[in-house]
Amino acid sequence: MGDTQQQSIEVIAKETTADGAFNDAQVVAVLAQHLGQQEGTAFFKGRDVEVQAEFPLTNFCRWIEEGKLIEMHVTEDSPQGDN
Repeated sequence: MGDTQQQSIEVIAKETTADGAFNDAQVVAVLAQHLGQQEGTAFFKGRDVEVQAEFPLTNFCRWIEEGKLIEMHVTEDSPQGDN
């Protein structure tokens, strides 16, 4: 998470109501941080914390209902074999 995202979350957290509920603008701000497409690498680690496999990972997120509901798709291209 980038510094700007972390700062946004901290500001939102400070502005919550006494019962901890977010207002509509805060919900939009939190959900909007996940929009778009990110690519990275996933790792499988064994009990000894050694990396046993790594593979590409893609995360795509879009609004289903603007400001209220997001849809997230995660695609893993995991290795095939005896797992």
